[in-house]
Amino acid sequence: MAQAVGAEIFATASASKWEVLRGLGVAHIMNSRSLDFVEEVRRLTKGEAVDVVLNSLRGEFATQSLTLLRPGGRFVEIGVSRGAIGAGGGDARPWCQVRSV
Repeated sequence: MAQAVGAEIFATASASKWEVLRGLGVAHIMNSRSLDFVEEVRRLTKGEAVDVVLNSLRGEFATQSLTLLRPGGRFVEIGVSRGAIGAGGGDARPWCQVRSV
């Protein structure tokens, strides 16, 4: 859906899934097993951050993903039974919307 509306996608995944993502046309693919993706997204966006984070990570990975949002951005947790951020598992910024689906 994001590609259909022209969104630029920054994806994290384990290396074994990168080929699939490339096949889907995703240009920016980073390792989800390291927090290095946080600085890489900041570099690629020239510090502008992102509008939406679709998150399935936990702990510090979820918290750091939250820091990548622009003010007013949306943090959507997917495949997380108890929200990593929304249910008290992290620092939900007052200027963003956190949803678990």
